[in-house]
Amino acid sequence: MTTETVEVSGAEAQVAVGNTVNRDLVLQQIRIVRGRPRMVMTEDQVVERVNEYVTALNHDEIVETLRRFQAVAVTGPRRGGTTTTAIAALRHLRPDMPIRYFSAEHDDMEEIEIGGAAHGYVMRAADESRTGLWGCLETIRSVGGYLLVVGTPEECRHFVDFLTVIEVKPPPADAVYRRRLYRRGLHGSTWLDWPKAAELLDGALPGDGR
Repeated sequence: MTTETVEVSGAEAQVAVGNTVNRDLVLQQIRIVRGRPRMVMTEDQVVERVNEYVTALNHDEIVETLRRFQAVAVTGPRRGGTTTTAIAALRHLRPDMPIRYFSAEHDDMEEIEIGGAAHGYVMRAADESRTGLWGCLETIRSVGGYLLVVGTPEECRHFVDFLTVIEVKPPPADAVYRRRLYRRGLHGSTWLDWPKAAELLDGALPGDGR
C-alpha cells in the first residue's frame, strides 16, 4: 500500500497521513504532549507592562547589553521590577518582537527553532540549570531571538561566565505609585499628589509602589 505525502494545517482536530507536515501541526502536537499551552504573552499584556513602566535608572545599559549580546540577566530583589524592566528593554529595542515565557527545564527547545519568527524569551533564573540555560541561549541566538533572564543576584550567579548580569537600579517607588494611578485614569484624583505617599514609600521597592 502506498501512502502519499500530504501537508496538514488548521485546527486542533487533525489526522496526519504521510511523512511531511507543516509547523502548525508540530507545534500543536508539542502542546498536547506536554499538556500545557505555550506561554506567549499577549500584546495587551506587554503593552500594559510597558505603559506602567517607570524607567529604571540603568535602562539604557540593559538595552545596549541586549542589543550587543542578544541576552542579558536582569537581577534585583523580589518585587524589584526585574521582569517589567526586562520586557520594557526588549520592547524598546525590538518593538515588533513577540515575547514569551520559556523554561529550558520544562519546554522543548525545538520549539524555538520551528516557531517561525524570532521571539524574545523571558526565563526565570530560579527554574533553570546552568547547562539548560546555556544550551537554550545558543539556540535563541542562532534564530535571531533574544533572551532575558530574571531573578535575584543569588539566583543568577551561576550564569555569570556566559551571560552578562546587570542589577536593576530601580526608580523611586512613589513614582511607580503615581504612574499606576495615572494609567488607571486617576490622574485627576487627589491620590496622585497625596504627600504622604512619598513618605510611606521611602526606600520601598517598585512592587510596593505598584
